[in-house]
Amino acid sequence: MKIVNNEKYIAWNDSFNTGYKRIDEQHEKFLGMLNKLYEIDDDKDLNDIKVREKFNSVLRDTIDYMVYHFKTEEDIMKAINYKNLAKHSSKHRDFSNKILGEVKTYTANNYIDIVGLITYLRNWLLNHILIEDKAFVYEIKSILKKTDN
Repeated sequence: MKIVNNEKYIAWNDSFNTGYKRIDEQHEKFLGMLNKLYEIDDDKDLNDIKVREKFNSVLRDTIDYMVYHFKTEEDIMKAINYKNLAKHSSKHRDFSNKILGEVKTYTANNYIDIVGLITYLRNWLLNHILIEDKAFVYEIKSILKKTDN
């Protein structure tokens, strides 16, 4: 993994590619959104109403995009009868529940460990891409190869 400037920002690189263009483009966009969250946090005061509004907006967009991306993956998995659909979907749900729980706490208490949350998002996503999603795409390619023969 290539880290840019510091341990927060992530530059997309070929090691993240699964080989499925649509999924890779979504992953790259998701990483860009995480970088935007870090940018807002860097040396900014979340007590400032404008900074807080911007952070809230980017956080909402990131969560909405996460939901969209997971649906995209799961629709593809259903279409090919992916053998690990239930397990993969369960990981998506666990992750979503964790993030939504953090946001609920943030909304109720007006406090969030931004760096901790974004680091969790980043680490989970990269691990998920490099292990779970690559296995999923490998199976797609295997199925497509069989239908070509």
